[in-house]
Amino acid sequence: MFGKRLKELRKEYKLTQTEMALILNLTRSTIALLEGGYNRPSVQTLIDIADFFNVSTDYMLGRTNINKENPYEGLPDEAVEKVKKFIAFSKNKYKK
Repeated sequence: MFGKRLKELRKEYKLTQTEMALILNLTRSTIALLEGGYNRPSVQTLIDIADFFNVSTDYMLGRTNINKENPYEGLPDEAVEKVKKFIAFSKNKYKK
């Protein structure tokens, strides 16, 4: 999942593998191996990539599909309101 997401984000930002490598102080072949799923990133590389694209490390690792800071982005207004009401209800109900 990491490689797929790295490639998608890199292309979304219109960067070549070489440009991405320069930004991260890696080699182009390292980027290619990461995108192809042949190598795993170091913890620091994972953090650097997530920070650069302003996404979470969980998103990069496939642990969530929420890729931006606004988890409601793209949802209809009525769905957002329902979620917010449920969260408020839950906080009040389970408050200690």
